[in-house]
Amino acid sequence: MSHVSCLRANKGQALLELAIFGSLFILVLGVLLNYGLNADYSQRAKMEAFRQALALSSDSNITGGGSYALAKDRYIPNPSNPFALGSDIPVSESGSVIRDFRLDETADTVSELPRVNITVNGEPFDCPSAGTGCTTAGFRTEPLTGSLDRYQEVYGSSNVNGGGDTVTVIDSCEGEVVSFESCVRQARMIVDSDACTAECKRGKFEGSDDCASTCAAPMTVPWYAQGAVKDTSGKWTFPNLNTLFTGITTTGLQRGSSRHTTMASTLHKQETASAVSTTDSVNWRDDVTRKVVYKPLGDTSGTPVTQSVTTTPKDEQNSTTWTTPW
Repeated sequence: MSHVSCLRANKGQALLELAIFGSLFILVLGVLLNYGLNADYSQRAKMEAFRQALALSSDSNITGGGSYALAKDRYIPNPSNPFALGSDIPVSESGSVIRDFRLDETADTVSELPRVNITVNGEPFDCPSAGTGCTTAGFRTEPLTGSLDRYQEVYGSSNVNGGGDTVTVIDSCEGEVVSFESCVRQARMIVDSDACTAECKRGKFEGSDDCASTCAAPMTVPWYAQGAVKDTSGKWTFPNLNTLFTGITTTGLQRGSSRHTTMASTLHKQETASAVSTTDSVNWRDDVTRKVVYKPLGDTSGTPVTQSVTTTPKDEQNSTTWTTPW
């Protein structure tokens, strides 16, 4: 082989190696960029959620504290794409702040109930209740049956106001945003005196056990605990709660989203006496739809309301022009 042929072979090999390892390098760079930006955006979202919850808890009208839930779609470019076309990474975080010195206070109106504020890509979502956000508890007034101590054991002493023949409770399962596990636990304490006694003993000092007598007293069974069925293994099933939480574990902003991307590309070529110019334009738009599930205040049907929230995190045009002289 001649010296010239050898040089050409070495150049061809070098170009092939550059093409292979260069592509792998760009791939690794994209993965690292994606991971780093995702971690950074998640950390920022956590701090924002906490600060917003802190600001919400400072509202003098809300007793106890407040929570904040947010969802954002952060755009991460693709370094291997000439137009920087990348992807939107969803980031969801939440924060909660409780003011201990106001835990003994009782809400008197809907605006004073604890609540969670929800935003999706900066757009707030408000449930139909008074004020902003969604309540995490609700009022219920019913005839007082049995001992008031039983109600205080189940709902908490600061959430029960009894007078005469009626009792008003602030029930965390009557809010617009509620948790399946906490409602099941509370329902078991209502229908099962043994479960109530076991929960009661956890907060009692040894030697001061009056839990059995307290939990043996009758009380009104709310809508979500009605129709309860106990199987042979001792497990309780609550049909109304199963209806409310079909496919979900908590109401409020749901994790997961559906994405619709629209893209249009145009190529324009212009020839002149001195050069050829090619302009490639790309228009793309992302529409992201999320769901918020809530239970209307005062509704006892157990049927949740599902509302879609659609935002557009990316709506942009990009173009690149190449000019080649003759």
